[in-house]
Amino acid sequence: MRPRSSRDDLFDRVAPNCGSGVIVMMVGLIALFAGWQQGSSAALAFGGALFLVPAATWLLLRRLAADIVLRQSVPPRVFEGDQLEVLVSVEGKLPPPGFDLRLSERPGVARGWIRTLTFGETLSSDDGRERRYLLRCEVPRGLHGSGEAYMRLGDPFGWFEFRRPLRNDNRILVLPRILALPAETLRAVGIARMGPGLVASASGHSLEFRGLRPYRSGDPRTRVHWKQTARSGQLIVREDEMEHEGGLVLLLDLDLADDARGVGRSTLDRAARFVASVVVAARRQGLRTGFIFGPTADDRLDVAGDGDVPGLLETLALLQLARSEILPQTLDALPAVLGLPCRLLVVSTAASLARFDLRSRVERLRRRGHEVGFVLLDDESRSTTSFDPPRGTEVTRIGAQGLSGTAS
Repeated sequence: MRPRSSRDDLFDRVAPNCGSGVIVMMVGLIALFAGWQQGSSAALAFGGALFLVPAATWLLLRRLAADIVLRQSVPPRVFEGDQLEVLVSVEGKLPPPGFDLRLSERPGVARGWIRTLTFGETLSSDDGRERRYLLRCEVPRGLHGSGEAYMRLGDPFGWFEFRRPLRNDNRILVLPRILALPAETLRAVGIARMGPGLVASASGHSLEFRGLRPYRSGDPRTRVHWKQTARSGQLIVREDEMEHEGGLVLLLDLDLADDARGVGRSTLDRAARFVASVVVAARRQGLRTGFIFGPTADDRLDVAGDGDVPGLLETLALLQLARSEILPQTLDALPAVLGLPCRLLVVSTAASLARFDLRSRVERLRRRGHEVGFVLLDDESRSTTSFDPPRGTEVTRIGAQGLSGTAS
């Protein structure tokens, strides 16, 4: 909500909206003055009524407004583009019939949208104290306020309207949207959908059988070798030639740059959606995944189970662009951080990666048994900067079509 000035506070304390009631009171004062000068009792009575009735209405309106408290409740988390339910309730006394109680608000997660709720009128499903409505989230990921809201209480004559801001500390964390990525995109990053002909390599080749081993936490059930399991009495799984014991690790480059605008905020939002969608798809296949976004140990998250996904989504929602270049330092720290050989995908753009010489860093990771690839979130036809990848690394370009899947 916008910061309030002292002028706003004075307006809310002293005067309801200066409507027609002020004019009626001024006419009453003029009539009182004229009646006093002319000694007319009728004019004095008429002027007194014109002044006292609006003044009494104004005082009653203020008293009623002091007994009314509006509470707004919103979900603390919502995905980009999804709907959220908003509950507004009245605490205290409802105004008598004829007094108009409304809530006017401009939600913080909707753009150019104003809604007015009326209270006191009993609907078929409530007693007039609660109003519920659905609101679509139209802002990108991040922490957003609930917006501006004002309580408005008017009198039956339409003379005055008392206005008071609804003060609340509601914050809505908008999570990156999870997309059902196309099959070719999943195959490009090393994930395939369940079903016949399961393919799990980035190049699209089928996995080659290497041997059997005991089940480890996180192994997909589709790889369980049921005959050997029945013989040995413990879970045995297939181990394939192209399987990485360290799983799939995504490294998000926070030095992102946008070719078109020279800034990376919009690209970072796309990257967050991509990472979230890939991790969720990998979890559905039972694959172990990891997420790295900086050079320190605190900048790594392991997604070993479904319970780790909410923490990843919250981290993605709050990520900001780096103030300085951190990708080289992050790659230098990886050999000591990754441990088991994994498939590492660097999620970035051509404009960002073209600034760095990554050959020696990539080669160091390969000597440790890691497979390194790059995912570029910009269209090749629109990119004005060419990226020369280290020899032998695979580069996957995922433009607008690769991130055009529906919500998962």
